[in-house]
Amino acid sequence: MGGVDHPANFGGFDLSLRDAAAGRIEIATGPVSLDVPVAEIGPEPIARDAGGLGRRLSIVRLPETLDRRSVRIERRLPRAKTGDSAFYIAVIQEDGYQAWSSPIYAIP
Repeated sequence: MGGVDHPANFGGFDLSLRDAAAGRIEIATGPVSLDVPVAEIGPEPIARDAGGLGRRLSIVRLPETLDRRSVRIERRLPRAKTGDSAFYIAVIQEDGYQAWSSPIYAIP
């Protein structure tokens, strides 16, 4: 979802509007509220801190059509000084579902 890091307990919904630039969206919860003009919602998240444990409320505009189905990311990861190092890849899809790879082992 637009480069957003999702916590383990991610929840969300899609909202379709007749006019993609009119009106406001107001969300009020116990720990946090957000009130933003629809026209200001873009591909980068608008987020509000909702208290400890990394909780937050965010809103983002998804693309009309999906034009990418792959991504390439390079990272330098620390390996164990002895023994095998297991690495996993997690993918969070636009709809919030998450998939994990099997372990990928780096052997010294």
